[in-house]
Amino acid sequence: MKVRFRQKMNPKIVVTIVSGLLVFAIFFIYSNFFNSDKAYAAVSYTWNGSADSSWTNDLNWTPNGVPGSADNVTIGLVSTRDPILFASLSLNNLTLNNGAILDLNGFNLSVNGTITTNAGSTIDLSEARLTANGNAIFNGGAIIDSDTLGSLYATGSTSTFGSGSNGPTFDVDVHVSSATIRIANSTFNDIAEFEKTGTSNDQSAGNNIFNGKAIFSTNNSGYLLMSSSKNDIYNDDITLNSYGNGIIYLAYRGTGTVFNGDIIVNNTGTGGVRIGASTGTSELAANKKVIIGALGFDKGMLMLANMNFPTTDSTNFSLASNAVLTLGPGTSFNGDVVAEAGGICLSGATFNASALITKTGSSNDRGAGSNIYNGVTSITNNGTGYLLMSNNYPDTFNTEVTFSSMNTGLIYPCYNGTGSVFNDNIIVNSTVGGGIRIGASSGTSTIADTKRQEL
Repeated sequence: MKVRFRQKMNPKIVVTIVSGLLVFAIFFIYSNFFNSDKAYAAVSYTWNGSADSSWTNDLNWTPNGVPGSADNVTIGLVSTRDPILFASLSLNNLTLNNGAILDLNGFNLSVNGTITTNAGSTIDLSEARLTANGNAIFNGGAIIDSDTLGSLYATGSTSTFGSGSNGPTFDVDVHVSSATIRIANSTFNDIAEFEKTGTSNDQSAGNNIFNGKAIFSTNNSGYLLMSSSKNDIYNDDITLNSYGNGIIYLAYRGTGTVFNGDIIVNNTGTGGVRIGASTGTSELAANKKVIIGALGFDKGMLMLANMNFPTTDSTNFSLASNAVLTLGPGTSFNGDVVAEAGGICLSGATFNASALITKTGSSNDRGAGSNIYNGVTSITNNGTGYLLMSNNYPDTFNTEVTFSSMNTGLIYPCYNGTGSVFNDNIIVNSTVGGGIRIGASSGTSTIADTKRQEL
């Protein structure tokens, strides 16, 4: 005989389980099929303007409908009406082709995918803000503001300006913060601010015109290089900030970069700022200067090469004891130069007025030589590392020169270069344990007749 036992489930428990399953099912269906951004796949719309200029009229789009935040939009030349915004909105991708005109009408537009503007296109911000949260590709065209208060922000991973020969023009403030930045063939008529945040090494071809203040910053390990093949023109002040290990290079290979405003440099990382580091040349306008900014130049190298300083005003460089100042090759100063830095490398500079140069740090510095000193010159070592001159080429001193070792660091004039010339007196001072050693290696030198060396 078999005995069976049946356990009866509590009805309340059954109701609770069923209710929970229903709630989950409703949430799942809504989230995946009825939520506005997830309900449908992205649609690619093209503006036709057949009805009017309203962005929100579905008859103006092919296919009919109104683009949402997940959709892609293409605008080109139309024979009917150009689009006008009547509310702020966001899109996935936005492409403007030749002849396209988009009026934001004072309403903000955010593009979260890729924004592409091609030659012949126009965006009028009308005091609005255009934000590129994804990749920004400004091949050409113009971004304008009839009221001059609009702004462009590019914050995606890559921002590219002027990849075509007919590059873009910006009549609005431009603010860029991207891991990768490339700038060529572009004109910026207002403030242009670029912050490189990535580790890639980015080279920009050049042929840019900056008519407003320009700001370039690096805060990671990748460098930002301008003028890799063509010159750039800066018609207002330019500020260079190196916050990380990444170096800022200006006037790298392009011939004839022009600085019509002051150059302000700040360096708080180990990167630095190098102007004319390759074969590029540049000129600083009369009465304009290179200025150490409020943040100082604490580390890294400030290089000024292949650069002409026509001003007869005094130029002053004051760098910290862990920073290095390199002057030359190909750099000339028409005014007095007062320079102080932890490290000093003199490698092909011409000083047409007085030069007062002081080393303060512990690094051992080697200057290539080929310098010409046409004014009264004083070279002082207050540091513990040596200051070596004429490592490869001879130097020429056409007026009196004073060498002073005021700490344990040595000064080595005429080290390897053959044929250094002293056309006036040589004065030497040494007060601690360093010293002055002229021609300590294979370098040779000549002192002019009737001139002397004084202690």
